[in-house]
Amino acid sequence: MEEKEPNWLPIESNPESVNEYLTNLGVVEGTWKCYDVLGLEEWALSSIPRPVIAVIFLYPLKKSSIQRQESEESDPSTKLDQPDCSSVYFLKQKVRNACGTVGIIHALANNLDKIPLEETSVIQNFV
Repeated sequence: MEEKEPNWLPIESNPESVNEYLTNLGVVEGTWKCYDVLGLEEWALSSIPRPVIAVIFLYPLKKSSIQRQESEESDPSTKLDQPDCSSVYFLKQKVRNACGTVGIIHALANNLDKIPLEETSVIQNFV
């Protein structure tokens, strides 16, 4: 029998949904918010409130991109000039449609020193 890849319901890609999800994960309400980036032009970036501590960029991967990444990961010579990333929290996505959730976890986990969390925060217990 063919084993199916696990699948999640995706998070709706709009700031209101993501901000509600952040609150449910334990981010103190109203301290940090997500905004849509409408473009990379100056006018579009100037509409984003500052400071910015994370950018979540989601895009579909092609098979060729995955193959190139796997090839680079297995080749020791590609790691020679890599910066030290030992303090970076990284979670590899293993479930389809979890990209938004994984992006949010990365954004939170790599900014725990800047993002106030509730004492009962799910994310604090996770990372």
